[in-house]
Amino acid sequence: MKAVVHSEDGKAVKLRNSPSRSEKLWWNVPDGTPVTVMERGNLWSRIQAGERTGYMMTSFLKLEENEPVKLTLTVPENMTEALIRLLEDLLHQLNAVEEKRSESSGGEIG
Repeated sequence: MKAVVHSEDGKAVKLRNSPSRSEKLWWNVPDGTPVTVMERGNLWSRIQAGERTGYMMTSFLKLEENEPVKLTLTVPENMTEALIRLLEDLLHQLNAVEEKRSESSGGEIG
């Protein structure tokens, strides 16, 4: 996904070696520099700026218009079954609430 580095004050933004503000190894990327977003996160995104690859705070990235946003969710196998059980339980609870609502209205709908 393509993006452009954007800072409100027009100053360069730090491209860090790891996703942490305390990271000591970083490079300045000028405002307006086109970059490639390799992994987009809420706080940090892994990007490529020229020959360098690193992490930049997502808030400094402006996605180019008409670029599709691709989100990836990785769920461990053991969590998949737990999530399915949770969703089934929620559906069961919603059905029970709907049945009570229907009974209290005398079976009328609407």
